[in-house]
Amino acid sequence: MKPNFPHRHNLRRQWRPEDKKGGVPNALLNRTRQLLSSLSSALPRRGRFRPGIYDDPGGQRNRLIKKTLARLSLLLLLITLCCGVGVAGFHLLGYSDIFRVTTVTIRGNRMVRDHQIRELASLGNTTGMLRINTARLAADIARHPWIDRVSVTRQWPSTLAIRVTEHVPLALVNSGEADRQRLFYVDRSGRLFAPVMTSRDVDFPVITGTPEQLAVKDGKITGKSAAAEALHFLRLARKSVVLPVQAVSEIHVDKEEGLIVYLVERPFPIYLGVNNIKRKFDRLQNIVRDLYRRQEFDRIAEIRMEYTADKVLVAKIGP
Repeated sequence: MKPNFPHRHNLRRQWRPEDKKGGVPNALLNRTRQLLSSLSSALPRRGRFRPGIYDDPGGQRNRLIKKTLARLSLLLLLITLCCGVGVAGFHLLGYSDIFRVTTVTIRGNRMVRDHQIRELASLGNTTGMLRINTARLAADIARHPWIDRVSVTRQWPSTLAIRVTEHVPLALVNSGEADRQRLFYVDRSGRLFAPVMTSRDVDFPVITGTPEQLAVKDGKITGKSAAAEALHFLRLARKSVVLPVQAVSEIHVDKEEGLIVYLVERPFPIYLGVNNIKRKFDRLQNIVRDLYRRQEFDRIAEIRMEYTADKVLVAKIGP
C-alpha cells in the first residue's frame, strides 16, 4: 500500500494571524497530524502478516526445525569421529615405543628384594606407559606379606616410580591350631602379617600363650585382650632407654597372672597383670634403674607389680 504523503508545498502555506494558538500555528499542527497518520497506515499492524513474507508461517517453522536437526546430526557425527580417532591414537601410543617403560625405580624396601617387586608387578620390556593401570599395579605389589602400602607414579616419558612401605615387626607371636602352631611377625597395630622364616631376622620379643589368651582373630590380635596389653608394653619399651624393647625376651599371657615379662639374660619373672600398663611400666623403669645402680640383678627372684594396690614386691634370693 503506497502511503498518501501530502505535498510539501501544502505545508508551506502562508501563515495567518488567526492560525496562531498558543504560539504554534494550527495549520502546521494539522498538517503534522496528517503526515503521521499517513505513515502509520503504511506500516503493518501487529498480528497481521505482510503478503509474500508471513503468508506461510507453519512451513517456515518446519524448515527451520529440519535445518537445526541436520546441523545437530552433523555435530554429533563430528564428535563421534573425534572420539574414535582419539581412542585409536591412545591405543597406538600404548603399543608404540614412544612411551615404553625403560626405567623402574623402587624405594622404601628393606626386607623385600627388588626382583620380588618386579615379579609381582609383571613389567616386561615392551610395557607402554599409557597401558599401565597404576592402582592395579600397586594392588598386585601389595600382595607380598611384608608390604603394607604401595604408591606407583609415572615419570614421563619412560620411568615408573614405585615406593613401598613395609610392615615393621614389633614382636613374634604363636598362632594356629594347638598341634600346628607357628611363629608370625606382628606389627605395632597387632596384625600378624608374615610367618617367620629361618632366613629372616628373629631378634624380637616373643608373645606366648594359649590361642584363647592370645585372642588372634582374622589375622589380628583383638583390641581388648591381654595380648593387646602386651603390645602396649612393647610400644612403650621402644621409646625407653632404661628398659628398651631389645631387653625384653618374652611376654607370656597367663589366664591367672596376666602378663609375665622375662628380660634378656635375666631369669626372674616380672608379673605385670593386665591393667594400668603405662603406670606399671614407668614404675618398672625406676626399679630397673635402681637395680642397675646397686648391681643387684643377680639376687632378684621375682618382681610383682601388683603385690598390693600401691606397692611393688621385689623378691630377692638369700638373706
